Amino acid sequence: MESCLNASKAQQETSIDGILVIDEKRKVLNYNSRFAEMWGIPEELIQTFDDRKLLDYILPFLKDAEEFISKVEYLYENRYETSKDEILLNDGRIFDRFTGPVLLPEGIPYARIWYFRDVTESHRLKQELRDLSLNDELTGLYNRRGFLTFAQQQIKIADRTKKEMMLFFVDMDDLKLINDNLGHHTGDMAIKETALVL
Repeated sequence: MESCLNASKAQQETSIDGILVIDEKRKVLNYNSRFAEMWGIPEELIQTFDDRKLLDYILPFLKDAEEFISKVEYLYENRYETSKDEILLNDGRIFDRFTGPVLLPEGIPYARIWYFRDVTESHRLKQELRDLSLNDELTGLYNRRGFLTFAQQQIKIADRTKKEMMLFFVDMDDLKLINDNLGHHTGDMAIKETALVL
């Protein structure tokens, strides 16, 4: 069993995931350097091979430490369960966390493996794409699609709460004249200035 874990150590070191394997007695059986790096765990701490000490170390970094520890304890008690979720850190990073049991050939769990992946950048890019698809690049205000999405939400809220809502339309006179005589750069500036007032 241990030779199997050691054989996969080289593979684990090439992974983009932080990997941690904990046995039934809450002892660290295996980990990769990416795990220690992601969490900033000092070598001397990880070499204690004590899962509880590792948990105590990382809890202050978490936005919701109570939920994190509650989930960990639940999973250690429910040995056959797998789980996938996201963890928010105080420094703004977001980690995907996946865990499942490590089974003996007879199908009995003897350890639990944890995978952590930093997905902060992909979340940021997704948010940027969402913003681009709903917002005008020049002004930052909603574009047509963003406005329609927002308006539909507001109409539903007004309907549900039985409150009135108002919608008004702003038109810029002579924008074509500004673009033709002073250039599109000046026209863009006029649009930006008007957007700031709204």
